[in-house]
Amino acid sequence: MADKITVEALLARNNADIETAILRNVGGQVKPLLNDIVALDNLLVFNQVMIIHHTDCGTTHFTNEQVRSVVLARDPGAKVEDVDYGEISDLPGSVSRDVEFLRGRKEVRGELKEKIRGFLYDIVTGELGEVVV
Repeated sequence: MADKITVEALLARNNADIETAILRNVGGQVKPLLNDIVALDNLLVFNQVMIIHHTDCGTTHFTNEQVRSVVLARDPGAKVEDVDYGEISDLPGSVSRDVEFLRGRKEVRGELKEKIRGFLYDIVTGELGEVVV
């Protein structure tokens, strides 16, 4: 999630009274965070996972091909053909894919899989809407 609003402020605004462990990355995508989620769950025993993406995310403003061409200009020998730099062309779809990915991982506790939910935060209206998966 970008620094346009803190997650704590967002959850407080939406009347969520929960303690949180916040993991951030480009596009809010969970694949790069899988090991962190599993390790922290082992330590803290999460009671839920909220995957939150937001509108006007920077990853909706570039394509993987654009990033690949920049990388190749810097390093013509770079192996970038299959690298996913986090391009998002469908925000609700991206949230759904992240929820499905995490629910489908054997490393994630079975009880926790049932409590993985996805949300889309609208930076204009301040609304936090659940993406039903």
